[in-house]
Amino acid sequence: MSYPWFGGFIKKYLFLIFTLYSLKSYSGLLLEPYLGLDFSLEGKTSYGSSDVSWWGLEYGGRVGYIWNIFMVGVDIDKKDLDVTYGTSDAETEISNRGVFAGWMWPDWTLRLKYYFNADWRIDGGSSYSGTGLGLDGAYRISPHFSINLELTRLIYNDYPYGDLETTDLLISVSFPFDLVTK
Repeated sequence: MSYPWFGGFIKKYLFLIFTLYSLKSYSGLLLEPYLGLDFSLEGKTSYGSSDVSWWGLEYGGRVGYIWNIFMVGVDIDKKDLDVTYGTSDAETEISNRGVFAGWMWPDWTLRLKYYFNADWRIDGGSSYSGTGLGLDGAYRISPHFSINLELTRLIYNDYPYGDLETTDLLISVSFPFDLVTK
């Protein structure tokens, strides 16, 4: 015995459940440019033969997707730094590309990052590549303005005096635009 109305009832019931559920949750696109100052906390080679220190401007952006409070995406940045290599100075450009996962609450944001491509270029000199991790926390002053604090640890494997290990601190402002569908 067949009940053709029963299949239609189930479809309408499931449609109603998913519609009501989607009214309580939201998702959307995240666009977040940022600008800040980057300071070295530690920079040394694995042989300990030279200390590396720097400070300078960093700018970049994040593009990602948000589900409720969870977010994932891509983070790309560029740094123009004055770097001291032991006793000598050089202008250095660093660019990082990575992915992030984190949580965005109304006032706070926390992101964990993995940089799969870090590029360290000395003006008129060599270029080195590496990978690393980052932890980023932000306080949202308004819906479209945040103050960020990020700690990053990168290792460049092909540096001439052993692996170059760097730890830096970024203090930045960002402009998060979460284009959310409610």
